[in-house]
This record gives sequence, C-alpha cells and structure tokens, in this order.
Amino acid sequence: MITTAEIQIELDGGALLLIDHGRKAARLHKEDAARRVPYDEAVQVQAAGEQLLQVFAPEPSDWAPSEKEDASFVAVTPALARQMLGCNRGNRPVGRTQIARYTRLMREGRWRTTSDAVAFSKEGRLLNGQHRLQAILNSGTTQTMLVCTGLDPAVFHFLDYGAKRTGRDVLAVEGFSNPKELAALCRIVFDWQNGQVHLAGLQKKALHDDLLTLARAFPSLGKTIEACKTVALHALNELIPWPYTFFVHWAYTSGGYGGAIDAFLEALTQDITDPQTPASQLRRRLIENRDSESSLKRTKLLALVIQAANLHVLGKRQRLRMPTRFPDPCVAFPRPDVTKAS
Repeated sequence: MITTAEIQIELDGGALLLIDHGRKAARLHKEDAARRVPYDEAVQVQAAGEQLLQVFAPEPSDWAPSEKEDASFVAVTPALARQMLGCNRGNRPVGRTQIARYTRLMREGRWRTTSDAVAFSKEGRLLNGQHRLQAILNSGTTQTMLVCTGLDPAVFHFLDYGAKRTGRDVLAVEGFSNPKELAALCRIVFDWQNGQVHLAGLQKKALHDDLLTLARAFPSLGKTIEACKTVALHALNELIPWPYTFFVHWAYTSGGYGGAIDAFLEALTQDITDPQTPASQLRRRLIENRDSESSLKRTKLLALVIQAANLHVLGKRQRLRMPTRFPDPCVAFPRPDVTKAS
C-alpha cells in the first residue's frame, strides 16, 4: 500500500522507490513485489535525482510550428525547447527517469543527434519529443534535433512501435562476439566501477554507450567469456548466475590470478572432498541456497563468492562468513584481493 505521505521516485526498469521521511523508511516496488531498502541510501538516490530532474509545466507561447509538412535539423536552445513544450497537449505521462537520463547525457556532452524527430501535428500539437525538450531545459544546453511539422495527428498512435534496441543488439552491430554475455558482464563492471554493485535496484543504469565504451576499453572481457566456456559453466549456472561467474573470472584474471581462479571455478563443479577448502565451503553454501525457500539476494551471493575466491587465491583456509547487509557504513562490500589491474 502506498500512502500519501510517501515521496515516490521512478527508477530505471519500472521500479518505484517510496521514501517516508517521517518514519525514515524506504521501500522498493518492482514487478508487484516490494522490499525494504536502507533509508540513508534512498535519500542519496533522491538527492542525486533532484540534481538532474525538474519537470517544467507547459507555458503559453506565441511560437507555433508550421502547418506544412516539413523536416529539418534545428539547433534547439533551452528557450526554444520551452516554447515547443507550450505545444505539449494531451501527451502521455512524463517519464521522470527518462528525463534524468537524457539530462545526464546532455550535461556530459554525450548526447547524439538521431533520426528520432521532435514531431508536431498540423494542428500544432507536440506528438513526440517531450522528454528530450525537458532534458534540454534541465541541462541548459543546445542540442541539434530533427524537427518534423505538419503531421497527421493519427501518427501519434504509431510512435514507439519499433522493437527496442538492447545492449546485446548494440554490441552485436559493432561486431563483438557473444554479445548477450558481454552486455551482462559489462553491466556488472559498470556497477563495480561506479561503486554501486551492492545497491540492488537503486543504482544508476548503464546506458548502451557505457557498455560499448567498456567493451572497447577492456578486450579482456571478451576473452573471459571465451575462457569460461572451458569451465563446466553449465554445472555452475544452477548455483551462481553466469554473469557473476564471468565477472569473478575477469576480476581475478586481470589481477594476475588467472590460474588460481580457473582452479577455483573448476573446484566449485566437483563433489566435496575436503570440506574445509574455500571452494568446498562455498559449494555447500550455494547448494543450500539453491534448495532453500528463502534464498540469498544476488548481491549477498556475489559477496560470498568473492570472499571465498579471496581465500582461495591467497591460499587461506578459514570459515566463510555470511555476508552482512549492504550497504552498511561499517562494512565494505568485499573486493577481489588482487595486486594489479588490467
């Protein structure tokens, strides 16, 4: 149940973050399920979003698009964007997350002109482009946009019918092998680099350009996916999500522990012989987790895998500890214990 006292923040992927500042509590709703999240972390998400997002209400304007059918590239200034938004009548609800994402790209100079037009009907109504125009106002930048005017109002119902491009599609077009696996791995690396791998649903979403940048910067990511095929990966899939297996392999191999991490992953697929080794302890925990009605969240599962891998590559034999709730200011999310980066 959502109360009127709660602040609602739309997040990437359709999730809704609800913050009750009176009770200092927060909940994350996604796909008809809800869970509590740390209040302090939710406040940080709210503050970061407010820096990127302000929705401007349409204002009356003397500006009006041409009634004639036309298409041209236009330098849209914040002043012109505000005028165009004055033509925004009867449009779909504003997606605040989308505006924040576009604003960030524009502020960082990463926005690109595309064939997706800011479109107006012959009656002067804005049919397409409200999120981009809002982002221009938020960012205070001038962006080149394809502007189409004089369209039949009925085209509004045919907009956004195309199949949405995924990270897999973008990497495939650029010629990368195993694009599905590479896209999933790049997303985890992006979260890792931004210190948000433990936020479990509250993190800044990696854009397609971010995935492409990582894939180009780290050819070792593709090599990791190929190398993991030599491990009995299918035997690990039921215990560890395969993107986490790729990430762990990549992190330790990049740090100079390629042979050790290969042996560690291989040991996870074998029957337990010495129950005190880190791999055997982890395998037992993973099997228990698989068979449990209340399984570990993926974030804690990754923390447990990294803890065991650290013990293995350093040759230590000690008891695995169940991961602490993250984020916690007193407990750092475990990092691969390596001495050099790739």
